[in-house]
Amino acid sequence: MQRLPKNKAAQPVAPHPDSILLPTKEAAFLIGCSVFSLRNSRSTGQLFGVKAPPYEKRGNRCFYRRKRLDKWNAQFEEQDNTASDGVA
Repeated sequence: MQRLPKNKAAQPVAPHPDSILLPTKEAAFLIGCSVFSLRNSRSTGQLFGVKAPPYEKRGNRCFYRRKRLDKWNAQFEEQDNTASDGVA
């Protein structure tokens, strides 16, 4: 085993983006819904009229993978408001 020099501290390693797990509260904030709506989507299977994002159970808690939430969120197109159609 290789040892680090005494003056060099081990640098923390950033987690791989695929492995970042978010609790329900942070996941709800990221996708722009309430915690209640996200919790409810786990039993209904629907959120914002589409299939709810996948989650993982760890004991009695649910977590969402950041990469999967980003992919799920990307399905929604950004819409211009109706005022930009030139209708006055």
